[in-house]
Amino acid sequence: MPSLAHLRRLARQQPRDAFKAWWSTEAPESYKTLNLEATTSCPPELELPRATLHSLLAARSRHGDFADYHERFNHVDARLDCSCGRRKAPEHPFYCRKVPPRLRMRLAPSPAEAIHHAVGKGFEAFVEMTSESSFFQRICPRH
Repeated sequence: MPSLAHLRRLARQQPRDAFKAWWSTEAPESYKTLNLEATTSCPPELELPRATLHSLLAARSRHGDFADYHERFNHVDARLDCSCGRRKAPEHPFYCRKVPPRLRMRLAPSPAEAIHHAVGKGFEAFVEMTSESSFFQRICPRH
């Protein structure tokens, strides 16, 4: 007969396991490439300031102040281009020439992998680059 402590541990673990199983089948394709793990606890991203968290979640979900998004929803008054002249896109902060060279991220071994890591598990690098350069405030402001 299992002990009460063992039954409590099982009762706490089963919802976590069920949530991870659900996430592995239901996670959006854009999130699967980020290799984000499902968690029932508070993820470290939630400790970020609200504006920074907004930028990170927009880059992850691809729903935000981006040219494709504004065109899809017919936002006629939205700014579609960054101050550097390129179209706003989720991966634009990694390629924008107005980001100082010392703050640019090294896009190796491949640009896609490096970007997925920077907006996924390695989000601290994305936060540092965009905060230090004031990317979303000065270089590529919203709307």
